[in-house]
Amino acid sequence: MSEQDTIDSRRGHYLLASARQAIAQRLGMEMPRRQQPDDPFFLEKRPLFVTLKKKGALRGCIGTLQAVGTV
Repeated sequence: MSEQDTIDSRRGHYLLASARQAIAQRLGMEMPRRQQPDDPFFLEKRPLFVTLKKKGALRGCIGTLQAVGTV
């Protein structure tokens, strides 16, 4: 795996904020949208899997392990 494919803290913060924003939007809540970083990582098709936990307990998960779309 190359450095271009790793998720550093900057990418991780953006991905977490994006997941929270998507959940809030689906629940009808408004959250400010963060601007996507200028990073080719986000323009490539990638697998995406999100796990939801509450107080450490698994609450749900959704995603795909195949690269079907961009983040």
